[in-house]
Amino acid sequence: GGEPLQWGTASLEAENVPWLSELPEICRKHGIRVLVTGNSRSSHQLAERIMSEFRRARRLAQLVRMPEVGLTAYAAESSCADQLPGMDVHARAAVCLGRRAQDPLREMLKMDAKLLVPATLMGLVNLKRMQDALFDVCSWCVCRVGVDPSTADAELLRYVFGQTGVAQELVAFRAERGGITSREQLKEVSGIGEKTWMNTAGFFRIPNAAEPLDGTRIHPEAYASVREALTRAGVDFTGVPLSEEQMATISFPEGDEKFGPLTVEDWKRELTAPFADPRGRIQVIEPKRRAPEPIPVNEGDVIEGTVTNITEFGVFVNFGHRKEGLIHLSELSTHYVSDPHEMLAIGQQVRAKVIRVEREAGRVSLSLRALEPSSGEEKQRRRDGSRRGEGSRGDRGTSTRGENRQETEAQHPECSRPERGKRQQPEDRGRTGRDKAAGITTDNILADQLAGLKAALLGGVPSGTSGNESTES
Repeated sequence: GGEPLQWGTASLEAENVPWLSELPEICRKHGIRVLVTGNSRSSHQLAERIMSEFRRARRLAQLVRMPEVGLTAYAAESSCADQLPGMDVHARAAVCLGRRAQDPLREMLKMDAKLLVPATLMGLVNLKRMQDALFDVCSWCVCRVGVDPSTADAELLRYVFGQTGVAQELVAFRAERGGITSREQLKEVSGIGEKTWMNTAGFFRIPNAAEPLDGTRIHPEAYASVREALTRAGVDFTGVPLSEEQMATISFPEGDEKFGPLTVEDWKRELTAPFADPRGRIQVIEPKRRAPEPIPVNEGDVIEGTVTNITEFGVFVNFGHRKEGLIHLSELSTHYVSDPHEMLAIGQQVRAKVIRVEREAGRVSLSLRALEPSSGEEKQRRRDGSRRGEGSRGDRGTSTRGENRQETEAQHPECSRPERGKRQQPEDRGRTGRDKAAGITTDNILADQLAGLKAALLGGVPSGTSGNESTES
């Protein structure tokens, strides 16, 4: 899917764009139901013009907005030009954007992961740390979704744990054999030994394989235990998924020395919904026959939005209508928050209250604190100075705050913070001087970008479409 059927380029600054008025008929001719645009300001303007033409033609279409990060840089690369010969860079970018709506993970990982991070932030974090972290996030996303070794590109296969150096060999092997028909067959690929196979077999899904369990996340080493339970229940196992009635008769062994209760729960999930896609669906914008009027935002309104950026002074939230609001650090909670990253992450959905609107300046101030129930006990605690510990004002010198902190860190080591002057851990020695000076700020920048990358890679597909349907961008 995703092959260009018809293409052309034009300047949208012109009042009359011939192909724009022809777009509804082009979509009808090729059976296109989904239109894809970017998420930049100019793309929003393009979407409005496109929808206007569809309303004029009395036709309806679904609209999807996809992230444009790294798109132009990748479209200019020779690898992209080889895949789409005879097209200029703008047309290639449009095709790649449309493919992102069909399978964001597969399309975005064709490019260097560095292109998925804004260039302005690359100099703020040590490059080696950034590259390692980006690779780990990409690998996690690929393995979380699963890979079909018969159709996946080499660019995608290299992110499967253990397959980095043998992706090309796997592609050559399947070309020679006409595809991969079982997980067991992967052992025949040059470079995949027994240990590598054991570590990675569960990430590959083989649809329509002779062994039905090859199409699930169940690892081959568990096949015998699963089949034993199915046989004991009298289930004639010829394929997945199993019905709820069949699952009710199956009793898996408890207290197994090799497989714990969490693994058994995974088996049950895979037998009823094999390789369920965790990405969900992309939100599709349903156009109306009339141009929608912008909804005014007033003080006191409660809005829902998505966290787009986190800074030291607050959090920016996109709540639609091409508007972003700021939740200042002091409005995040009724209690003191030193770091916004402790509460929110990029891509997270939040519900906030509008506390101030500056229409001339185009600024909107939001608050999470205003939605929290007022607590008389909290106010009394602050008045009593409970943050100083259990001691009274006269006992400041003997406050138990340090003891309480040590006790908390002993019970919950993951919550402990490094003391000032503590010797740096080996994994952090790769930082540059600028990175060390920035301290936790660079860690937050890196965490933000990785969270944003994970959200982009695990974006779903438009509702009602599949990977082999055409899109137009």
